[in-house]
Amino acid sequence: MQSKAVVDEYQLSPQQARIWSLQQAGGSQTYRAQSAILIEGEVDVERLRGAIAVVTNRHEILRANFHLPPGMAVPLQVIESHQDMTFQEIVVCGCEPHERLARFEEFFQEETKSGFDIERGPAARFYLFTLSASEKILVTSLPSICADSRSLKNLFREIAGAYAARPQAEETTSQPIQYVDFTEWQKEILEQIDDSGASLSWQLINSSSSSPLMLNLECDTKPLLEYKPDHVSLTIDTETITGIDRLCSAYRISADVLLLACWQLLAWRLTDQKDITIENLCEGRSIEELREAIGAYACFCPVRSHFEPDYQFAERLETVDRSIKSANEHFAHILWRGGRMTNEGDLADRAQAIGFEYEEWPKAERAGMVTFTYWRQYCRIDRFKLKLGLYRKVESLTLEMQYDSALFSRRSIELIQERYLRLIEGAIANERALIVELELLGRTERERLLIEWNATERRLTDRRCVHELIAEQACVRPEAIAVVHREEWLSYGELERRANQLAHALRAMGVGPDCVVGLYLERSTASLIGLLGIQKAGGAYLPLEVGGPKERLCGMLKDAGVKVVVTSAEAVRSLPAGEWEKVIVGGDWGQLAGYSWRARSMKEESGKW
Repeated sequence: MQSKAVVDEYQLSPQQARIWSLQQAGGSQTYRAQSAILIEGEVDVERLRGAIAVVTNRHEILRANFHLPPGMAVPLQVIESHQDMTFQEIVVCGCEPHERLARFEEFFQEETKSGFDIERGPAARFYLFTLSASEKILVTSLPSICADSRSLKNLFREIAGAYAARPQAEETTSQPIQYVDFTEWQKEILEQIDDSGASLSWQLINSSSSSPLMLNLECDTKPLLEYKPDHVSLTIDTETITGIDRLCSAYRISADVLLLACWQLLAWRLTDQKDITIENLCEGRSIEELREAIGAYACFCPVRSHFEPDYQFAERLETVDRSIKSANEHFAHILWRGGRMTNEGDLADRAQAIGFEYEEWPKAERAGMVTFTYWRQYCRIDRFKLKLGLYRKVESLTLEMQYDSALFSRRSIELIQERYLRLIEGAIANERALIVELELLGRTERERLLIEWNATERRLTDRRCVHELIAEQACVRPEAIAVVHREEWLSYGELERRANQLAHALRAMGVGPDCVVGLYLERSTASLIGLLGIQKAGGAYLPLEVGGPKERLCGMLKDAGVKVVVTSAEAVRSLPAGEWEKVIVGGDWGQLAGYSWRARSMKEESGKW
């Protein structure tokens, strides 16, 4: 083993400092850049190993370690002049092809959860997974502090190119820009921004100026420090892809503009917030020389849009196009303000952020009789509550919903995914439609709402009343939750106890068979208590609309011969006066409008109010 020689130590870039902060806050194994390259043909393994070594020697960031000196909050990146490469072959034999592929899937997922020793290195790991003699998969795995998704694609091209050029030959004379050079150049720009006070321009696009989007789909809105990323993906059908291409061509926009506009529109429809901020992936490679570089260049830039119901979808396309260009122009300011998170408030914002990224994957590369195909990718450089990823391949488009499983259920994400696709289809069919008119419900959700959930017909074999069935459950499982309304819930035991209290009070007031009792309550746990209490007392209930016209309420009460009304302390204020007594649910059961003696009698009989 050759000894390592330190070239120099360098400060982190703002992108690296941000990722470091996220890692320190939890989920250090989450932030990584990982790809799988499908290699078809009779590949020469030693030649492939040599090609990877050539690429590793060309890019210093692939030989970087990170050392945290005492007293410093962020580490320094240390470039080694030489570092042994991690290259491991994995051969699966003695099983069917589909089983080999399943084993690879399991391996790829496990690798996304494995950690890196970033202090000692090496930063990059390479695995060659053999499916058959003519089919192999090369897995490249790096910490996000060293690479972004564009870097993975550049690595793919360089490895395929180095394999085709026979890596035993001399290295090419054209050397790429090294990441530490970019870091120093970026540092100078940010110092100029700081000195000039140009941070004011950041306020125009600062994502924190908008409150977090609260998606009303089984989402816990509490900021969580623990991050549990997961994803759901599908392939968009060819007809929809053709429609996307047609619309982009008609309005002379790129696909990311159209797809981001639909994502923002869906967020508006789900949250009912007029100002929507979605963080869009910016590659951060503003000059041509950086296009093929490898390192942590990218970050997410806020793109804001305002929505009103009378806007046309086509109008949104031009607005989103301008917003994306503005965000790219302010890239340096975003890094200046958001390079490093310093407190729990910053982390709370990240726990509620919503993102978007659109990427075009490279075409297959040929090296003689061997074909290299960019096949799979896992890349996390930031934290999001929810992020939509769209990945364009040569003949397909993959949609991937990446979400925090600590906040969302998988079913909720599948529902968002279904609505997004339906929104795209509607926009393609009629881009001149008002945004409020575009359909959200997909076929599956529509069938569930109109057919499945309406299939309530059933043959009843138990002839007992509802209050009798609930009384049975109160005996069998008194602690089980019976009813939930917003933040309030009642167990079967508590529901039965309160309904019994009301029933005793009503009977003391003369309620029984052939007696109609008014139920003047908003929909709540109290309304259920009132309904059951009336039934237990032997009466019938007359539902009354809270806040309805007083003349109508008086007519209904008189026509039904109501003498007692069950209501609440809030609703009773709008109940019209008349010859009926009032029972306040949830209050003191003894306060029965002039009948306190009956309440005392009830207490003596039952021992409870």
